[in-house]
Amino acid sequence: MPKQPPKPLWEAQGDWTQQKGTASLKITTARGEKSEQQLVVQSRSQILEQTLKTLWEGPAKVIERPGEIALVGHRVVHGGPEYRGSVRITRRC
Repeated sequence: MPKQPPKPLWEAQGDWTQQKGTASLKITTARGEKSEQQLVVQSRSQILEQTLKTLWEGPAKVIERPGEIALVGHRVVHGGPEYRGSVRITRRC
């Protein structure tokens, strides 16, 4: 296992806390491409769906199709009292 994780090929930040029914989505790739979108949404699943589509569509595209995804990382900002730092996601988390 490497001592440091590799730099992400693609990163996304979604924020749905500013105004009900809208979300901002910011995407950055390791090559420096950026995409910012304002979305009209009714649920968090719609935000996630649009976020994932940017992996294989648009200016922040880094893969040709969803089947190319080999590894996923996720950072939860509001981890509550149980999660104060990075944790490896397992079946027990």
